Amino acid sequence: MSSIIYVLHERESRSHFLALETYAKKADSIIKFREFSISRGIIKGLITFNFKLLFKQILNLTFLFSILFSMNKTIILGIAPYDWRLYFLRWALKGHKVFYFTSWVDWSGDFFPKKKLGNHYQLRKVWKQFLENEIFGIFSVTKTGLLNLQKHYSIKCSCSVVNHAFNDSNITNNAELVGSEKLRLIYVGRLIKNKGIAEMLDLILTLDSKLVELTIVGDGDLVDLVTTYSKRYSNITYLGFINSQIKLFDAYKQHDVQLLFSRKTELWEELFGMVIVEAMANGVITISTNHAGPLEIIENGVNGFIIPDDENIVTSAKDIVLHEMVNLQTMKKNAIRESEKYKSNRVDLKWKKLLDE
Repeated sequence: MSSIIYVLHERESRSHFLALETYAKKADSIIKFREFSISRGIIKGLITFNFKLLFKQILNLTFLFSILFSMNKTIILGIAPYDWRLYFLRWALKGHKVFYFTSWVDWSGDFFPKKKLGNHYQLRKVWKQFLENEIFGIFSVTKTGLLNLQKHYSIKCSCSVVNHAFNDSNITNNAELVGSEKLRLIYVGRLIKNKGIAEMLDLILTLDSKLVELTIVGDGDLVDLVTTYSKRYSNITYLGFINSQIKLFDAYKQHDVQLLFSRKTELWEELFGMVIVEAMANGVITISTNHAGPLEIIENGVNGFIIPDDENIVTSAKDIVLHEMVNLQTMKKNAIRESEKYKSNRVDLKWKKLLDE
């Protein structure tokens, strides 16, 4: 009989577990995704008459009740640092084989996304007890995050770095990197302020439209701004949101450089960016601000570029575009080589390391 591994997240994020699913296929296991943030889904489902969403919440609720009255389930819990809901989840998870999954990189206690009750002494005590004594293992998306976690807590369990992975079956022939008279830039992601959309558009306006073009893929609050620019300037193209990974990879292949001008806030910074890895796999290098995730993937000047997240983003990026693209073809090949380590059929071995102990 196939064993079952449950992934319990605030919201389902299947794309973060491609390598885990690859492991499961090899190990004759089944992955089931469940969510612990239920009330919002129920309300939304009732308001919109979305019965599929309502049924999903019933499954989630049934699972949470079931673990109260069962033992020895293998559960991978993904929950943000100092989230108050761990108060209740840890009791439900007692008696089960629980692994903690995190992409967070700063465990000093000063910088974290969930501020509600996050600084309360008792909640910090609960988190300390959970991390140090109540789990079988830790899966960290980055080495930086794992080292920081071990620095601030006395971690006794086994740990593994499991980077996000991509499915290389959607990668078509990338051996030939075709050049172009124009430098073809691309942005893929949410169209929101924290992603540096305004700075990216400012950059394009400082460059010669005959030599540089920009394609934007995604959706979000700033879609009207992006649409306006794409209509006004001939070297800016907006493709909207692309749901198909095959079509997205085809779009990447028509470009040279990805822009990722993420801006750090009190609650967020760019963590492990799959867009960087997926771009690399298709021969596209990335110019990124110096956030924790990109710093772990990009080797500056070798397979991409890192710039400071400061008031000089546009100037820094412009200097690279104008003066640092001499070895672009070599860097694109380096990027493809770097992406090899993030294939799902390689990262799955890092999941296997702990799950098979």
